[in-house]
Amino acid sequence: MKFPLALLSCLLLPAAIAAQTPAPKQPANCVVQGQIIQQPGGQPIKKVNVWFYSVGEHQESEGQQYSAVTDADGRFRIDDVKPGGYRLGYDHPGFVDAEKRHHRYGMLFSLEPGQELKDLLFHMAPAAVITSKVTDADGDPVPNVEVAAIPPHFNRNNVPAVAGGVTNDLGEYRISGLSPNRYLVVATPLRQLSRSVESAKAGEKMRPVYGVTYYPGTTDKSQAIPLVLRPGDEAPVNIRLAQVRFFHVRGEVADLPNGTTDNVSVVLRPLDDDSMAVIKPWPLEKDGRFDIPGVLPGSFGVLLLFGSGLSPAVMRGDQTVQVSNADVEGLRISPVPNGQVRGRLRMDNGQKIDWSSANVSLYSDRRVRPIGSYTDGGSNGFEAMYWDERPAHAEVRGDGSFEIKDVPSGTYRLEFWSSSKAFEAYFIKAVSLDGKDVTDSGFGAEGPISLDVVVSAQGAAVEGFVLDDTDKPASDVQVVIVPDSTRRSRYDLYQIASTDYRGHFSLRRRPGESFRIFALDDDDLDEDGITDPEFVRAHESLGQTIQLKEGEHKSVTLKLVPGD
Repeated sequence: MKFPLALLSCLLLPAAIAAQTPAPKQPANCVVQGQIIQQPGGQPIKKVNVWFYSVGEHQESEGQQYSAVTDADGRFRIDDVKPGGYRLGYDHPGFVDAEKRHHRYGMLFSLEPGQELKDLLFHMAPAAVITSKVTDADGDPVPNVEVAAIPPHFNRNNVPAVAGGVTNDLGEYRISGLSPNRYLVVATPLRQLSRSVESAKAGEKMRPVYGVTYYPGTTDKSQAIPLVLRPGDEAPVNIRLAQVRFFHVRGEVADLPNGTTDNVSVVLRPLDDDSMAVIKPWPLEKDGRFDIPGVLPGSFGVLLLFGSGLSPAVMRGDQTVQVSNADVEGLRISPVPNGQVRGRLRMDNGQKIDWSSANVSLYSDRRVRPIGSYTDGGSNGFEAMYWDERPAHAEVRGDGSFEIKDVPSGTYRLEFWSSSKAFEAYFIKAVSLDGKDVTDSGFGAEGPISLDVVVSAQGAAVEGFVLDDTDKPASDVQVVIVPDSTRRSRYDLYQIASTDYRGHFSLRRRPGESFRIFALDDDDLDEDGITDPEFVRAHESLGQTIQLKEGEHKSVTLKLVPGD
């Protein structure tokens, strides 16, 4: 019996030892505390809602949310916070965030186990307000007019970037909660413009109507007077709507494919960035003729839409339409045949690889969507009308070949991209058409063309840190890359990125090209804004000039530049 007892003791001993071994300690939780005060003045602000949530960079904090309300001294404290990465924000009616670089998304920060993050200090400023009214030429109030305060370099496709309101029956409006900044104030009677065009379609005589009007009363954006708002300002802004005159564009479309006019529409696309023109398809008559009413002065490209639905076939017309101060008569338009872009990717070192997870895209120089345009695509052609803003793309076959069909005529550039990290350092080194390098100049898509695309795996990168005026890391600020003066028309060479909570950034670049890099404290900046020539002129002297070699990774430290 001794042997079984000894065996039992041996079996029980590990269990006893395990029972005495302490369980692994969980990471100690953290404390976050701080104060919010008014700027200027320094008075504490009570009843400010403070919150922060995990940003998913650290598993410990994933899905976590915390909140608090400041007391009479403007202070808040949140205990038992899990370690990890977070984004913090705060709000209070009648105030705006005075920490410009934290205003849009909130402050990034990270907590180590057991850390007590204290003495955080945030500033809020009294919000500015715009009040007043919109009147017509006789001084009478105009209701149902959209009024917007547009900050510098705002994103044309990002509606929340623009604060706005609608006039009431007295023509009055109020835009509140505005941060101190410089704004263009614009009144947009879109419904009147659309209604007038529809009336003209029904055969009524074209009369002057009120158009998009910039403060103080001009349809010319270059003549608008910016409004500078400071904390707590209540600015009266009276806008007298300016009249615009519509014209007709009449003509015919000849040489249609298959000689058919069924389900064919004509679209006049404004070529001016600030056009207020109505963009919509106008059906062709059976004999190929068209009469487009409600056309404002300006320059227009012609698109022809074939078929119904949201994505009909699209071709360009061979004319640029100029409308000045009279109807355009006798216009004759012929469609320009669509092209076909074929090509093959190959490595510069001759290496054979599998390209099946790569893609190529075509980017057009006509990509800008007019800021003031009213779009009425109806059930026919909304997607087609914005062909240039939705780049055509194709998946690359394993052997590197690709094909993009039905490409409207124009000048395009090719871009290579992939969601696979295996291609992260790859870039297009050269694009050749019939032995000519078209990497920078772009290429026409008229007729079938075949591209030879040379790709390198030796992409370059620039990374580093941004410091504020106290030499502390500047989180969540914009790092901007602007190409040199010879490549300013290459919109694909502009880049923008945000720093993380450490003030760190990283951007990949095509080597061999000189560029300017700088960090800017500007909430309103976006991909459209950094390509604006006005923005480039104002900021190109900032920052550093860098040129990278193939495979080079350069580290830089940038000083934060105050925003507008």
